[in-house]
Amino acid sequence: MNHPGESKEQTMIGPIGRRAWFALLLASANCSGSGGNDAGHAPATAPASALATSFACFDALAQALRVDAAHAGVTALALAIVDPERVLFCDGVTRSGPLPDDARFRAGSVSKMFTDIAALQLVEEGRLDLDQPITNWLPEFAPQNPFGGRITLRQLMAHRAGLVREPPRGSYFDAAPPSLAETVASLNATKLVDPPGARMKYSNAGLAVVGRVIEVVTGQPFETAVETRVLAPMGMAASRFARLDGDADRLLPGELWSHHLAPFPAPTFPFGIAPAANLEASIADLAEAARRFLRGGRDAGGAPIAAETLAEMWRVQDGAEASDTNPAKRGGGFGFGFWIDEFEGRRRISHDGAVYGFSTLMVLLPDQNLGVVLAASKDCVHPWLERLAAESLRIELARRAGAPSPPVADRGAAPKPSRAFEQRELDRRVARRDATFPPRPPPPSPALVELVGEYGFDFSILYVREEAGTLHTRVEWFFDDALTPAGGGDGDGVWDFPPGSLYEREQLRFVRGGDGFGDGQVSGAFMAGIWFPRRVIEPKAGAPFRVTPTGPIAPLMAAARAAALPESLRQTGHAADLVDLAKLDAGLRFDIRYATADNFLGAAVYPAARAFLQRPVAQALVRAQRSLAAIGLGLLVHDGYRPWHVTKLFWDATPTEHHEMVADPAQGSRHNRGCAVDLSLCELATGAVVPAPSGYDEFSPRANPWWPGGSAEQRWSREVLRRTLEAEGFTVYPHEWWHFDFSGWEQWPVLDASFTEIDAARAR
Repeated sequence: MNHPGESKEQTMIGPIGRRAWFALLLASANCSGSGGNDAGHAPATAPASALATSFACFDALAQALRVDAAHAGVTALALAIVDPERVLFCDGVTRSGPLPDDARFRAGSVSKMFTDIAALQLVEEGRLDLDQPITNWLPEFAPQNPFGGRITLRQLMAHRAGLVREPPRGSYFDAAPPSLAETVASLNATKLVDPPGARMKYSNAGLAVVGRVIEVVTGQPFETAVETRVLAPMGMAASRFARLDGDADRLLPGELWSHHLAPFPAPTFPFGIAPAANLEASIADLAEAARRFLRGGRDAGGAPIAAETLAEMWRVQDGAEASDTNPAKRGGGFGFGFWIDEFEGRRRISHDGAVYGFSTLMVLLPDQNLGVVLAASKDCVHPWLERLAAESLRIELARRAGAPSPPVADRGAAPKPSRAFEQRELDRRVARRDATFPPRPPPPSPALVELVGEYGFDFSILYVREEAGTLHTRVEWFFDDALTPAGGGDGDGVWDFPPGSLYEREQLRFVRGGDGFGDGQVSGAFMAGIWFPRRVIEPKAGAPFRVTPTGPIAPLMAAARAAALPESLRQTGHAADLVDLAKLDAGLRFDIRYATADNFLGAAVYPAARAFLQRPVAQALVRAQRSLAAIGLGLLVHDGYRPWHVTKLFWDATPTEHHEMVADPAQGSRHNRGCAVDLSLCELATGAVVPAPSGYDEFSPRANPWWPGGSAEQRWSREVLRRTLEAEGFTVYPHEWWHFDFSGWEQWPVLDASFTEIDAARAR
């Protein structure tokens, strides 16, 4: 996956990169770490044909990797630098220690280069032809072709066949992968997006077709053919396209993440597009593959194809004749299995891979006999991998030239691979005391509101949101696109992805009815021909969220009142000084849900609709109210100080699966200290609530302060509230956009005083 604007991988890297980050570097028992001398040595676990060498100039690189590790975490990361004869540097570790010798990374689209080699071997043997119609070998292959012309093997391997990006079945959205034959057969239900050979369109589906041709011609399962014909001859003994019984535990645990979610375990299911994405390889095997490529063709002990065939892999397949012209000057392009461009004036041959929980990158400078391979067990961290690769290349090129080793980039401000990126942006604004707000967007049209929501699967959610009066999507956790109505219509049913999208020249088509939805309700969408069911998020807009309590509220409340507040929670530096917010005469409005049954438990737990905060916290809230008044808005207070016994009631009454939304009484709550406040925005003049992505106290994905869905107006109000409160020393709670904690909250005691007791204390 390696073309600007086309692939999940390449869209994340280099000059066209999008935000993504990685962490944790590692030192492997599998590879030698950076040392302090120039003497070569061969570790016992290195490939038998490689001499592993360590140079002092790599010490700074190794240190930079470890500094990266301090900023964020991946479960494993490895780096290797090679020339044709040696592994110059190799380092790898896991979160829990050294990288096991046989540990495998999912290589993602790096798989494609090995699939293409297998096909080219068959071309050399005269069993395939690059420029004959693919139907010579797959007569049943018949996607709709309104353009005319025949699809060839060359076009498929160079991503110029005009096929869709993903097949309807067997894509990496398909958790129950069909066979390769069934995956390819599903393409007959698709329509070409371009005339064959006309232009580049990155396609995992196309490589699946190449793999199916290999199966048919060799009479072997694809995995068997590529492993015996390519992986074994290239010295990749620890690598597989299909997991064998008993070796699944060699696969490292990968992690997914997004801008608004903390990392979570990645799924491990294989894909029906095996030739495009299913390779699992150790860092030693990937380093050996890079070394073989640098050696040349089979006659030089390199890749198991002829030297002239390898040269064809490294020629941009754009219809032009082979020439000495630097392909980067033509904008770069695909060869077979590689993207060809330049690195600081040198010919650069590369491919990267991104698959659930893993990121890989192989970069070769063939004219300098130099290569770098990186693998990380976190999805979409290619900007950091690209930076490491560039630093590795510069350091080795300088060593060869006898020049001083160039410095590595400053790691001091490296962002974390989580919602911490957006938190850093907020911190930056707060540091400037930025009191300006973007203009308030208009409410979305009802027609768009019907389409906005979440679609898809836990491991890959498609977010559809409204922005600037049109639909926007976020695909595969990171990739944002502004859609346009197909054919210039109202867009109710079909929307086009824009140029530069992963799904350029494909469509999002909504479906109504079925699957438990009414005839007029949107039940899902075909995204680029792949079905994404609508994810039901409760409650429906405007309805209060409810949990089913673990038992009757009255006895749970009695037990909570009888419980003793842990003495350790009373120890603190500040004496309590709670202020009744209603007596501040600051224009605050109130909607204290816990004094009514209109809350998540469906029962009143406060004796009166009152809100208290510690005096400095209340003063900061008043300043926030005055700031908002300048733009005609105000604060609607839902909760402030909460007696400890109510926190215990919430914990005891809430089912375990929702415990992240309530505080653990053993630790005490910021609310118990009078240092947390729950708020919404309201119109200053009328008190009308300003729309937000979710309702108050809603235990759903929409409550996340960085949830990317909803309407522009809803996200604007959430941002204005957060920016205003953070400017006054509050921090938003990661699971609730309405909950803010005051800085220094830990200096106040946990309290269990009733509202009546607070009044009595104030009177005294």
